[in-house]
Amino acid sequence: MHLHAHVARSAAATHGALLAACRAHGLVVAGTRETPRGPSGRACFVIELADPLPGVPDDATPSAATRNVYPVSVFDTDPGHCKIATLLPAAFVDLLGHPEVAPAAHAFERTLRAVLDEAAGVSPGGPPVAP
Repeated sequence: MHLHAHVARSAAATHGALLAACRAHGLVVAGTRETPRGPSGRACFVIELADPLPGVPDDATPSAATRNVYPVSVFDTDPGHCKIATLLPAAFVDLLGHPEVAPAAHAFERTLRAVLDEAAGVSPGGPPVAP
């Protein structure tokens, strides 16, 4: 149900690479924030992409906080390592009950895979990012 990549860098270092990769692939970043560190002290950032699935009606998303944005998280897993993760767009539109948006979701998913590969430092044709 989610798309993710393991990265051999900290979340703080990967956050900038993820922002750059999003912009390089034509995605509009609506916002980004660092979440408060919990007891583990691990860093976590959330990047919100502006309306990448415009065919999903505003009232389909139950929370006003997630309307018209698509979150991608990057968080520390171990010292010097992090994970980038988000919900698969096709799964998202399926959960919302909007199969008519599936073609756009699959196209967005391909873009996200390329973004995650680039941010993780995986060269084109290299090992795939885990689904």
